[in-house]
Amino acid sequence: MSRAGRWGVGALGALVGVALSGCLHHNVLFNAGGLFRQAEADRRAGRAEAASRGYRAVPRKTRQAGRDRPDAEWADEVLLLYARARLRLGEYADAEGALEAAHERGIGAASRAEVAVFRAFLQDRTGDHEAALTTVNGALTEVSGDALVEAHLLRGRLLLRRGQAEYGWWYLDQAVHLDPAVRAEAGLERLRWAVEGGDRPRTFTAIAALLGDPRAAVLVDTVAALADAAHARWGADAGADLLAGVDASRWDREARGRRRLQRARYLDVSGD
Repeated sequence: MSRAGRWGVGALGALVGVALSGCLHHNVLFNAGGLFRQAEADRRAGRAEAASRGYRAVPRKTRQAGRDRPDAEWADEVLLLYARARLRLGEYADAEGALEAAHERGIGAASRAEVAVFRAFLQDRTGDHEAALTTVNGALTEVSGDALVEAHLLRGRLLLRRGQAEYGWWYLDQAVHLDPAVRAEAGLERLRWAVEGGDRPRTFTAIAALLGDPRAAVLVDTVAALADAAHARWGADAGADLLAGVDASRWDREARGRRRLQRARYLDVSGD
């Protein structure tokens, strides 16, 4: 075979390898990304078991590709998906390992910032809130898409924890503006930290917004617990007033009925 012929065979082999790598990249990210997005939708809709199954399926989809091609140019995307699924499952050691592996790859600035956002998420979940705020602050201007939404949600929550309500609410608003699907999630953070901080006006504003969001009905038990906390802090009258809008809310009938009974208990305690 001539040198040209041998070169042609070699080039063909290389092209086939590139094509197969590209197909693997596309299939892994498409399938794993779809599973992750569905798990996120299930989580926000209150379908906890379905969400857990979806998150657990993501590492199974990504693990083999990462093992087969650890140095591929798309490996950082696979590692990030793996880490995000592990974070949602509360499996922080595995998530940290994947984030560290992505960081060590020497990836580009945008991808490094995305890794930093989810590292900040991990720091927050493991109790290092000040480090989380520093980390997310450094990444906020470098990310886009889902990572930017997560960064705004995280920074809002961390600022609320610090008692900086005005700034915290602003960042949560930015997250909702970017992705309306996180509206209930952001609203719950507003309510939780308003009650925690003893901010009665913001507590009433936050619960009114949640009652006006039909997707927030899946948070009914958490809202009930926070209403009980408000009742304990400010008294039965405040608890009843807090749930006064439940009849006109956009929640489903069952959720409205459960909170109506809760309000009736507050009214009974207050003597009304």
